[in-house]
Amino acid sequence: MVMGELQIADVKAQVGLSLFADFEDFSIFKPAPQQEKSVNAMLDQVIAWGGVLKTLREKRALGGAESAEGHGIKTCSSAPPFLVPAAWN
Repeated sequence: MVMGELQIADVKAQVGLSLFADFEDFSIFKPAPQQEKSVNAMLDQVIAWGGVLKTLREKRALGGAESAEGHGIKTCSSAPPFLVPAAWN
C-alpha cells in the first residue's frame, strides 16, 4: 500500500513456494494444486504491470518521457522501468 502511494509499481499478490512441494527435482516448477490460484493471480499482476511499463519505456525511447510527467511520474535516468514521483527529481 505504501509503495503504491509512492507511485512505485508493485505486485500485491504473493505466493509462498516450497522447493520440496512445488518443484520437481528442485528445478522443474510444478506448483501444488492449492498454489495454482495464487501463482496465477501473481503472474496476472506481473504481466499487467509489464505491459504498462513497456508502454512507458517505449514512450521514453521515442523521446516522450514528458508524457509520463503529466501524470506526476518521471522515469529514473539510471535504467527503465524504474519510476519515481516527479517531485523527487
